Amino acid sequence: MAKKVRAIVKIQLPAGEATPAPPLGPALGPHAVNIMGFVKEYNSRTANLSGTIIPAHITIFEDRSFTFVTKSPPASAMLKKSAGLEKGSENPKLNKVGSVTLSQIQEIAKTKITDLNSPDEAAAIEIIKGQHEVWVLQWRIDNMPSTTRHGKRYQEASKLVERQKNYSPEEAVELAKQTAVAKFDESIELHINTSADPRHADQQIRTVATLPNGTGKTTSLAKIANMLKNEKLSVVIAAADTYRAGAIEQLREHTNRLNLKIIAQNYGSDPAAVAKDAVLYAKSHKVDCVLVDTAGRMQTSSNLMEQIAKITKVVNPDMKIFVGDSLAGNDTVNQAREFHKQVKFDCSILTKSDADARGGAALSIVKVTSSPIIYVGVGQEYDDIVKFSKQTFLENVFESTDIDVPSLSEIKKPQPEPEPVVEEPEPEPEPEDDADPFEGIETDDINNYADLYDVPPPETDNEAKKLANQIRKWIQDGRPKP
Repeated sequence: MAKKVRAIVKIQLPAGEATPAPPLGPALGPHAVNIMGFVKEYNSRTANLSGTIIPAHITIFEDRSFTFVTKSPPASAMLKKSAGLEKGSENPKLNKVGSVTLSQIQEIAKTKITDLNSPDEAAAIEIIKGQHEVWVLQWRIDNMPSTTRHGKRYQEASKLVERQKNYSPEEAVELAKQTAVAKFDESIELHINTSADPRHADQQIRTVATLPNGTGKTTSLAKIANMLKNEKLSVVIAAADTYRAGAIEQLREHTNRLNLKIIAQNYGSDPAAVAKDAVLYAKSHKVDCVLVDTAGRMQTSSNLMEQIAKITKVVNPDMKIFVGDSLAGNDTVNQAREFHKQVKFDCSILTKSDADARGGAALSIVKVTSSPIIYVGVGQEYDDIVKFSKQTFLENVFESTDIDVPSLSEIKKPQPEPEPVVEEPEPEPEPEDDADPFEGIETDDINNYADLYDVPPPETDNEAKKLANQIRKWIQDGRPKP
């Protein structure tokens, strides 16, 4: 039986030189594992890679034991090494401290390809260039060969930017609008130099970072609720995520903003019961739509997967919607495949599509589930959800619509396998009317059976046939006594 996983810790350490000191000690200390045991094994594995940073993914089990795998060095470290630098630029937008060649990027991509979500080496090169734009931007703009594949819109937009010019915030915002090449809203990376020195206590800046929590499932539900409300339909929302801390409060905040009814219970309650209460409320109050917010879950969480199957059985919804993260790539596709096996969802919504430059998740989900993408999230506001458009998708991903993509109706759905035909055994031939029904049966067996079961002699042919069959079965069963 497989051991239960307690936690997975991801950390980057110098090869062959790990110590129990931070960052390792604080990362493993709360899990009460043998830190020195990990240090010795890690240093032994990475001794031949001295001078590099090697990430480690540590799987910690409930019994405090652990296993770990090492990954290839971070791309940023490999880029610095290729450029001959000890550290990067303090102001990468203005000061370029080094450059790398295309062949160097290709070598880095070959090393990192197993750790990247990329189908081939060309895609891996683009990932390295895209994720570490600080390092390759100068090379990409100034030394890019004329054969590099960029669309006309990108080429026209790049002509508007003066790389060595300092723009004011107002000019920068206006330039960002002019050079936007996507149909959806785009994300802009902003760097602010405060001139603060964090080594001095009075200059430390304390901030609260609000990071994405899952795929944006609850926010997508609120967007759908707002859409239905705008169509003059009444809506009630079921807070069936009784698992994640703060989930009910988050949903209640959305319903308060949208002025909608919410059905909720305490954390730890049966989600199926919450969903059922919402349906009953809707029926009694003549509400048009019920939206059920279920707990986010990984496809590997068997108990939560069983939970969603139970909700489906209890509520019997008219539509089941899978919400996936556009940026998660193959992980989202794997989730969709496993979820579809469990609950057979009808369609999908992809979140964070405004930040997805490739869009491969949409194609893959449609292929593996034979279900459509109905909406995509393009922002955080309630109106930031649009119908999935094949035309827009092709323009953004391929910068062309001259591609033959089959419609959903043309996608061949998996055919159900025929049920196996069980061949019934051929009946034993009945004895001929003129034949002796007791043929082949010893006289002693006939007499013993008659004595044991107190059977009178048969008076008709049918009775004789019936008795003969009973005696044959009695013999076959081992002549049991009553």
